[in-house]
Amino acid sequence: TAKESGGAWTVGTVLARKNEFVRQGLRKERQVLFANVDRVLILASLANPATKAAAIDRFLVAALQGDIPPALVLTKTDLDEGHAGEQELRTLYETFHLPVFPLCNQTGEGTTALAEFIREGITAVVGNSGVGKSSLLNRLVPDLDLAVREVSAWSGKGTHTTTAALLVHFGE
Repeated sequence: TAKESGGAWTVGTVLARKNEFVRQGLRKERQVLFANVDRVLILASLANPATKAAAIDRFLVAALQGDIPPALVLTKTDLDEGHAGEQELRTLYETFHLPVFPLCNQTGEGTTALAEFIREGITAVVGNSGVGKSSLLNRLVPDLDLAVREVSAWSGKGTHTTTAALLVHFGE
């Protein structure tokens, strides 16, 4: 919990962890990215840039090792010619009973089902740069207005637009 003191916020109490999302740092140190959440959304883009299954698996392993229920959000469905990439990933991950939510960043198609899924509790959002994390949050929370940028034409990768962790209120 937090408390205010003289206009500044400080840590008041450190709560016990029920779960945690951990990654190994560059110097092999253990970095806890977040804890005490009810679920984690792993965002993966189907194109521009396409997310490889190995990247999804790394996020999935971190979630499962940390005892956090994961769900997969497949973004940029409008760029997936014939929905081949979506079908391939759905078939793979639904085999393991992982909830999969296809989502069109441009039209918002699929957002309603996802919003209902995360309506209660605390949800963390993870994914590689350029997959649409900020775009999704802007659609779910209209006044949020997070910065978004195009994927780099030179590298075909995201450009690390959002560089800080945020806690955003969603719903009632």
